[in-house]
Amino acid sequence: MRKRELAAALAAVGAFALPGSPAQAEGVEVYFGIEGALLSHTGDSFGSSGLSIEPENGWGGRLYADVLLPRGLLLRGSVNGAWLDAGERQEFASGPAMSSFDRISELDARWATFEAFCSWWFGRTGRPHTWVGLGGGLEYADLLNRFDERGTFTFEGMSLSDHLRQDSTFWGIGPRFGGFIDHELGQSGLHIFGEAGVAYLFGGRDTELRIRSSMSSIDRKEGAGQNVWHLGARLG
Repeated sequence: MRKRELAAALAAVGAFALPGSPAQAEGVEVYFGIEGALLSHTGDSFGSSGLSIEPENGWGGRLYADVLLPRGLLLRGSVNGAWLDAGERQEFASGPAMSSFDRISELDARWATFEAFCSWWFGRTGRPHTWVGLGGGLEYADLLNRFDERGTFTFEGMSLSDHLRQDSTFWGIGPRFGGFIDHELGQSGLHIFGEAGVAYLFGGRDTELRIRSSMSSIDRKEGAGQNVWHLGARLG
């Protein structure tokens, strides 16, 4: 069994949220929401192509539904996505010889969760200002890491080119455990929140490598079962 840390550091540096209005019926409250964020990727073992540059910045989004039942039981389902990329161009010259490389790296992640939380309220009577929950459930993830490089070499009118592309994909499903805290600032109606979770996903990884050049052509594909950790956190 192989373990890999997956998406351990996707940090939201800016976000907006639009919580839905609750619909109450016999003590049951239902909420719908949408969130978006600017993301910065600081590295993980899945996102690394092992070739060159890593995806750095991008954006993400989240759709969720909460069902709050009596006695503080919360059911939460969510669909999440994150899209990050990076690019660079390098040029080298030595006398009449010149070479250039254009590189692009992308990380596309999609995952869905279903969780149940036990939650508690703390604070003022009649208007609690802090809400805390702990629980767990299931998570499904589907990810793609792509590296693309195009190179050109010229010497005294002769030109050679090559194109390398590697796609690594992963899918997995497994148990997830997490918690959250929501705090109202005074009686302003403005809330700050934090949420963190960890999932252990059972799945598989496929890697496809294609190389095209003026001299040769290579196609290689391999796949294997793989289990990974997915760690995530949100602040807003």
